[in-house]
Amino acid sequence: MALPGKTEQYVDFLTEQLDLKVHERPELGHWSGLGTAIGALCLRFGIMDVDQLDHLLETQENEGGLFGEIGIRLGYLSEEIVNQLLEIQELNRRMELTEMLYLQGTVNLKESLSYLSDGLDLPQVENTYSI
Repeated sequence: MALPGKTEQYVDFLTEQLDLKVHERPELGHWSGLGTAIGALCLRFGIMDVDQLDHLLETQENEGGLFGEIGIRLGYLSEEIVNQLLEIQELNRRMELTEMLYLQGTVNLKESLSYLSDGLDLPQVENTYSI
């Protein structure tokens, strides 16, 4: 599975910090990110209700386009909220990769949190949304 820029950068960071071999590098699986789509996050955090989400998804299906772009156009989301949701998605990816290392016994829980925190200081790869 191809990783988004920031996620790949985090895997590289973990590989270097932990001196991981190629076969030890964590990879996102088929079910990764389950429940972290922007729509799911909007519901989970009370940003949108089910009717708004249904309307947005129907609009997306009929017209195409990005979820965030359509949400902004319909007035359900702001550009700031879309960017924050994208950052939360990235944090979830990084947490999942770090959890994999924990489950493999490569790191303990405290180390997992430390690597996750240190990884937030990586140089930023541009991934903000703007219209």
